[in-house]
Amino acid sequence: MNKKTKILNKQNNELDKLIADENQEIFTDIICYLRNSDLSDYNIEVVRNDITTMVLDGQKRGDSIEQVIGGDYREFCDSIIDTFPKKTSVEKLLGTTDLICFCMAILLTIHLLLSKETIDIIKNLVTKQPTDFTYTITLGTVMGMVVIMIAAVLLVKAILDNIFSGKEKKKPVGFTVLFAVIIALLIASLFVKMPLFSINILVVIAMIIVLYGAHFIISEIGY
Repeated sequence: MNKKTKILNKQNNELDKLIADENQEIFTDIICYLRNSDLSDYNIEVVRNDITTMVLDGQKRGDSIEQVIGGDYREFCDSIIDTFPKKTSVEKLLGTTDLICFCMAILLTIHLLLSKETIDIIKNLVTKQPTDFTYTITLGTVMGMVVIMIAAVLLVKAILDNIFSGKEKKKPVGFTVLFAVIIALLIASLFVKMPLFSINILVVIAMIIVLYGAHFIISEIGY
């Protein structure tokens, strides 16, 4: 997020600490719902500041969060969201790119650290043996990364979309089936060893640095 958004975010974080314990759960749900909306980062913080101020003023009067904003939290959030401009196509593209870069950087880092090639390279360097810096990318690796990224996005979206649905509501059958398919694909990816291509491990490290760098730059720009 850019400097203006960071300043407002910091102010909001301080105000959040003043929210009473009995209001905290619903307040957190509201903020999560806002973050899943089509608002820019800055406008989310603006709305968050307004809602926090409303709740804190209500607390001073002895009112609960339900008395302040009513019982239909989704309708309350949507009514506020509709008064702000939606994200532009550029902002949406930046957000998607940032998410992909960040996820890829994390997954590549984990795979690199746990891969047999990395372990063999470290072992050979320590023992001063001839070292092969070749790093092989398999179809299973690619499958696993793609499935994990898609699963993470779908899981977060499912949780946030149903955040006000009530604790007693059962998960839809479709969600259970999707979860089972994702697990099956992840397990299958572990057994797919077909190599796609091989590159120098230093290139992989450079890719990870570039991905983290892209994530940092886009985050600083804000969207």
